[in-house]
Amino acid sequence: MEAMERVMLQLLLYSALGILLAFASAWAAAKFGGRRWLWVLMSLVPGLNVGVFYFLPIRIIGATLDRLAAIEAKISERSEF
Repeated sequence: MEAMERVMLQLLLYSALGILLAFASAWAAAKFGGRRWLWVLMSLVPGLNVGVFYFLPIRIIGATLDRLAAIEAKISERSEF
């Protein structure tokens, strides 16, 4: 019975992590122009959420770098030497 309890605890923790990842995916998709429900569903599917877990930070960093490049371009246009 102890092994079954351990498996159920692992399943519960994995599900809680998936739900937290679904909220993070929904926030990031809305913020960076993605399909919100697609990202939420992908983060709730047990096999796909591992890929979402690795791909989501890469997407956030890429969008942040794009925004910083746009800000840099605006600044360089204003301050021509």
